[in-house]
Amino acid sequence: MCFSETQGPCFVASWRRWVIIFFVLWEIRIRPQRQLAARSPHISLNCPRSFQPDFIRLTEVFMKCILSYCLFCLLFPSVVFAQTVVSMRIDGAINPVVADFIHDGIEKAKKENAECLVIHLNTPGGLLKSTRIIVSDILESPVPVIVYVSPAGAQSGSAGVFITLAAHIAAMTPGTNIGAAHPVSLQAPMDSIMSGKVTNDAAAFIRSIAEKRNRNIEWAENAVRKSFSYSETEALEEPRRWKNG
Repeated sequence: MCFSETQGPCFVASWRRWVIIFFVLWEIRIRPQRQLAARSPHISLNCPRSFQPDFIRLTEVFMKCILSYCLFCLLFPSVVFAQTVVSMRIDGAINPVVADFIHDGIEKAKKENAECLVIHLNTPGGLLKSTRIIVSDILESPVPVIVYVSPAGAQSGSAGVFITLAAHIAAMTPGTNIGAAHPVSLQAPMDSIMSGKVTNDAAAFIRSIAEKRNRNIEWAENAVRKSFSYSETEALEEPRRWKNG
């Protein structure tokens, strides 16, 4: 488990290019004046603005706009560049340590006013109690949370299904799978009554998540009750089939 941050430039790649444009425009402004002065010796380079050609006045206005923009970029660089993206990686079972780690990641993203939090997820499953804590944190997060099942060969199994569905945006890299969320006991085997209770509770839990995120409820419930599992392509197509069916 680890944190990382990235910052990307917005539509302006670098303010330095505007500085270059400024000097180019400066040369464009000076040269017409020199040529005009050479052709008409009685006209001074420092003549009143009313006597300057329209081209020179227009270039001067545009050049001042570029200069103002360059000054703005130098004084307020945080405005020029895009917001921070906080990235974290989960590779292993879901447990209280992972729950605390994700909670801290959300708090970090909120504190830094990040654009979003990206969780790279690879898990076979884990504890239902820890999963509930994580899901609650994600659903209540003021910062958009993206769960990305990766790298190729990774899975979002069992508890991972709940976490993936709870995200604002869920994505999977090619060669990954999701599903098989039927609850199992890590200790003594459950009798039929207890197994039914736990399954019904987990099914209701995943239905509430799917409804909250406007995702296919029947698809989500089948992952719990019938242990359905899907590749990244099937996970994209199956919910549409259930809706159309």
